[in-house]
Amino acid sequence: MDDDASIRAIFFSECEEQIAALDLGLRKFSEKDFDAETINSVFRAVHSIKGGAGIFGFEAVVEFAHVFESVLELVRGGDLEIDDRIVTVLYAAMDALSDLVYRAENTVQNDAVLHFPVTDELRALATSVEPVETADDFVFEPVALDFAAFDEPSSDETEQSGQEPPKTSWIITFSPRKSFYDRGNDASHILAALRTLGDYSVRLDSTKLPDLGTLDPHDGWLSWSIILDTTATEAALWDVFDWVSEDASITITAQSAAPVPLAVQTPQPLPHKIETARPEAPTQPTPRLSPTIRVDLARVDGLINLVGELVIGQAALKDSLQKLGSTDTAAIRDSIDTLGRLTRDLQDGVMNVRAQPIQTVFQRLDRLVRETAASLGKDVRLVIHGSETEVDRSIIEQLSEPLTHMLRNSLDHGIETPQQRQAADKDPCGTIHISACHRSGRVVIEIRDDGAGINRAKVRQIAEAKHLIEKDASLSDIELDALIFLPGFSTTDHVTDLSGRGVGMDVVKRAITALGGRVSVTSRAHRGTHFIISLPLTLAVLEGMAISVAGHVLIVPMTSIIETLRPAAHALSQVLDRRTVLSLRGTYVPVLDIGVLLNFRAHETDPTQSVAIIVEMEDGTRVGLFADSIINNMQVVIKSIEQNYRKVAGISAATIMGDGKVALILDLEALCRMSLARSTIHSLDTLAGNA
Repeated sequence: MDDDASIRAIFFSECEEQIAALDLGLRKFSEKDFDAETINSVFRAVHSIKGGAGIFGFEAVVEFAHVFESVLELVRGGDLEIDDRIVTVLYAAMDALSDLVYRAENTVQNDAVLHFPVTDELRALATSVEPVETADDFVFEPVALDFAAFDEPSSDETEQSGQEPPKTSWIITFSPRKSFYDRGNDASHILAALRTLGDYSVRLDSTKLPDLGTLDPHDGWLSWSIILDTTATEAALWDVFDWVSEDASITITAQSAAPVPLAVQTPQPLPHKIETARPEAPTQPTPRLSPTIRVDLARVDGLINLVGELVIGQAALKDSLQKLGSTDTAAIRDSIDTLGRLTRDLQDGVMNVRAQPIQTVFQRLDRLVRETAASLGKDVRLVIHGSETEVDRSIIEQLSEPLTHMLRNSLDHGIETPQQRQAADKDPCGTIHISACHRSGRVVIEIRDDGAGINRAKVRQIAEAKHLIEKDASLSDIELDALIFLPGFSTTDHVTDLSGRGVGMDVVKRAITALGGRVSVTSRAHRGTHFIISLPLTLAVLEGMAISVAGHVLIVPMTSIIETLRPAAHALSQVLDRRTVLSLRGTYVPVLDIGVLLNFRAHETDPTQSVAIIVEMEDGTRVGLFADSIINNMQVVIKSIEQNYRKVAGISAATIMGDGKVALILDLEALCRMSLARSTIHSLDTLAGNA
């Protein structure tokens, strides 16, 4: 990648961040929870995009951002009050700006005639505020000048006037880095801005300049020391460096020396005030440095893959050493155990690098709720908790669609109209709560509304009519509620833009399951519906229990395991369809022989000689898995079996063990479906034989 392409990539990456900041600020506008800093942050986001686009010649972006910026300037000055109509226009403007940036990034033609409907609305807002004064308000009256009044006052007169606030002498050091110039900045603009604040002198430090043969003209070799006597505050000085603070080393300190006499401080043109000299040893505090760095995601993913290979290599070394069985290797074993702990800490640290707050997904949902509720004629507010919860980036990227479907379901099916809520003695404005937190090594997302809840009678009627369940089937409330996740299921009588086609909640379940997660729903009539999504922290590493089945090593996800036990003969029995169940503290748990389901063996083994692993399914039901033995618990690196081989029924992924062999990671939901299918086939064969 050449230098120009690299700088462009940085610009578009920053545009993405600025639009995210713009979105966050507009959400605060819509919630009426903003202050002056929020308004400034929104203005800065648009201004930054406009400035960068100007450097690269993206005229359409600059033109539109200028109109956008004009409206925000009125908001910032208090001339335009923020209300729901203004927020709607600003959201539309954000979409248009994002589209223009996308077109610029993907070299789509951005003609000057490209027009968004929101442009006229922005221009109308920009011209809707009457100016404080117009040309007609001015009346010209000649004024006689007394040039004697311009004579320099004496020091006594200056002290007695009391009109000029006291000045402070500031020492400023300004050392731009290479990135400062890469972004098209000019140090002379910074110096000129400081000059407007008071009387100053500048000294240039060029001692770092290398020989001409080794000089890189794009690097930052020069620095400046400025002495500024001004009435401005320290905050005002930092504002001068606001746009370049991450691309330069800057210090600002006050000195107690008396101000230089005014006659000496008479401003001169900038080139005549700059002197080349070697500054004395710096006494200023350490410059402010940016607490973050920008790293390409591909590099982080590559580092994660390397750490995964390191984990596998450490496990292989440990396995080889154990096979030696010599007491002389005790010291080496201790060293390998220490290496294992350090490797695991390194792996956790690298995974944390790719972790991002879930706020990037949550902040998009407020607008979805507001606009969808408006289209449905409902009044709904969204309350967000735990947006700082961190999740692996690979999971965040795939969360947007299922969360969108779930919120639309709550808005369309759950929350009633204001009239219906008033008739039910409820607040006319419905509320949806969405929260995220870390719990038991997983990320738990909850969506709760205070709507009408699930109409179970209607759900049963529709499920029976569509032959999704047998008539008069005995189903618990939890099982009835879970029917909404079936493909083709919908309780809407008419097809609309939002629902009615039976597509939505089944998409949610498939997406969450593909992420290694679980989704469940509970409901109370007239009180609301509660969805719970449980997700792994990452898709790269899994905490699992290694078990042995018919000579094969399998991995069971630890987050699904409830307990393990050696079943007694009196606790085992068979039901009519010849399925084995285990009596466990007053309840019956169906048990599956993994070896038979995966065709590792033809017949079931003696259950009393096996280990029963009790796991919990997505719907909360419990199932027992028969294994020959438990090997140990371990953290494994997940490898896609579908990408490297093909899809295997009952298997979700694979990993590489310490001895170099491949171990399969079980898909518990798929195993249960396989068991149910086998049981159904067996029952049909039995009926055919009896006939």
